[in-house]
Amino acid sequence: AMGGTMNRELLAAFDDGDLAGFLRFIKGHCEDRFDVVNATTALHRLARWWTSKRHQLDVDPRSMDAGQLVRDTLAALVCLSHLLAARFRQATCDGEQPPSNLQPRHLSVSAWAFASLSRIHALGLSKKNLGGFFEPLADAAIPLVARFDGQSLGNLVW
Repeated sequence: AMGGTMNRELLAAFDDGDLAGFLRFIKGHCEDRFDVVNATTALHRLARWWTSKRHQLDVDPRSMDAGQLVRDTLAALVCLSHLLAARFRQATCDGEQPPSNLQPRHLSVSAWAFASLSRIHALGLSKKNLGGFFEPLADAAIPLVARFDGQSLGNLVW
């Protein structure tokens, strides 16, 4: 129930349309209150924002605000990627209970989001720097591959 409440708060923060406020929300809750669902939702919304035309209208790359949004986005991505990579590793460890709410869609959305964000020049993400995230994701996805629908499988391999 807590994850659902947190997700409602997360979506409300995003729907306010203020990326800086959304990033503050992630910073305030990522480490201590986010579960797999919350982290995946936050990651998905960040990717949607940065890959939309909206950010080009809202952010002048030469402005100080743009530099701060990039830095805050990168800080959020570090927190989210560490949390998700740890959950993905947990799903593949012998003797550890995998996160009960880890679903194929979380893996595919996470893969899609980071692949999409790595194409945003302003963020300067390098695919080679994402190995620490994609390796545990792939390890967690392999045993679940039969449960992936077509869209999720497509996102995963994209």
